[in-house]
Amino acid sequence: MEIVRIDDAILNSDELHIFFSYYFQDYSIKKLNKSSNFYNWGFIAYDDNKKIIGAIKGEIMWNVIHIDLLMIKPEYRKQGIGTKLYDLVLDFAKKKKCVLITVETFDFQAPIFWKSKGFTLDFSRSGYDDNTLHFLSIKLNNNE
Repeated sequence: MEIVRIDDAILNSDELHIFFSYYFQDYSIKKLNKSSNFYNWGFIAYDDNKKIIGAIKGEIMWNVIHIDLLMIKPEYRKQGIGTKLYDLVLDFAKKKKCVLITVETFDFQAPIFWKSKGFTLDFSRSGYDDNTLHFLSIKLNNNE
């Protein structure tokens, strides 16, 4: 047996994703008697020249969508692109019958943005190089 650090190529490989998805799904069915529906998702915003100007990505696990990253190029911020990307995630979450969306954001990033979308603060953790990490979530009503 050999154990090695995962580099970006392996971390983003189909092989590793399939491994985790398969065994996570197997565990969920055996231990919890339900599917985990675990997989990655993402949406990209392009400009008129097909250059990426923003993106949002994350994963779904047990009917919860977690947002890993939302990034908008600085020159495109404050133009509603983040909101449009989030709205796609919200629609996607409802179609997948998710019950919750979660996100973490540092105080220098976008807690105000997430709160403006209806997210509430679950808790905060300080101690990150003089910054605070905020954990937020929003419950979804799937009866809409």
